[in-house]
Amino acid sequence: MNFYKVVTGLNKGNGRGFKMGGQKMNSYDLKNFTDLEVAVLYFILSSGSEEKPVTSAKITKKIGLVPKDVRDVIHSLREKQVQVCSGCRGYYIAENNMQVTKTIRHLRSRSNKINKVADALHNSIQ
Repeated sequence: MNFYKVVTGLNKGNGRGFKMGGQKMNSYDLKNFTDLEVAVLYFILSSGSEEKPVTSAKITKKIGLVPKDVRDVIHSLREKQVQVCSGCRGYYIAENNMQVTKTIRHLRSRSNKINKVADALHNSIQ
């Protein structure tokens, strides 16, 4: 059975959430999450940690998404202030502020590199 199908019912539950590996899903208002967001969040909570983050490839295989959809769901979760951390090895949910700060630095570094490339391309057409 597809993992996504297993967890989609959680989104419509009683809102009390459930406990997974010491971390609580009930700290999130799941009523405002899509089924895909719930599935990805659940999978990261149940399988990922800073020491062993969940790769995008594992999420795509387990839930049945394409890599771009995984990135879009992660983006959406972060916009909803879910502390999805990442590095070059994968995704995990923050257990402390230092992990969030590390991810913020990683994201800003990537953003700066992208902006430099965009500036270079822009300069090439002037």
